[in-house]
Amino acid sequence: MEKISKFINQLKDFFNNIGIPIKYAILLIITLTSLFLIVFGRNGFDFGIIALACWIFAFLDLARIKFKDYEIDFMTHKQALTADERQLYIENYELMEKFMFEFMKESKIDDQTYDYISKATKTACLLLNPKLAKQLDEYFKVATRVYFIDKKIKLNEEQGFDAAEFIIEKNEYLDKLYDINLVDLYRPYVKVKDDAEE
Repeated sequence: MEKISKFINQLKDFFNNIGIPIKYAILLIITLTSLFLIVFGRNGFDFGIIALACWIFAFLDLARIKFKDYEIDFMTHKQALTADERQLYIENYELMEKFMFEFMKESKIDDQTYDYISKATKTACLLLNPKLAKQLDEYFKVATRVYFIDKKIKLNEEQGFDAAEFIIEKNEYLDKLYDINLVDLYRPYVKVKDDAEE
């Protein structure tokens, strides 16, 4: 298994160095093998059908070949998502949507609001794309800061103390949360590729 892994990595490096994506290289190898078998009188017809099917599926973004623990994905990431995987992103989006709704109402982060972004971030770190998880974690850190500042403001107001310094500190963080655009944040991971991107 280690030899297979090493060979696959060397193959990827080779094709990356010559500027050919691995999926196209595999398709070419399948096609050339079928031609070789046919030209030299071997039974390459069946293999040729497989090659043709692979090309068709690749251009339709449907092909995926799995060998043990290794998978050659002929789809872009967006089309490679299964319905269950896409649902995970949508559920995560909905948690963040709840967070944004509650936060925007009064520009505060209470326990329930904080719980929404906390769950969304933890789920993303466990199950979703690392790039998305990193972005959510950055927002989570800002939200955590605002959450504890809100606690201090509430405590000071209850005790009759001036909370102005905490309000000033809080305002420094608010714009970062107001600027969150959930559609732009999640769209690359759940959308279907359109003609303009082909």
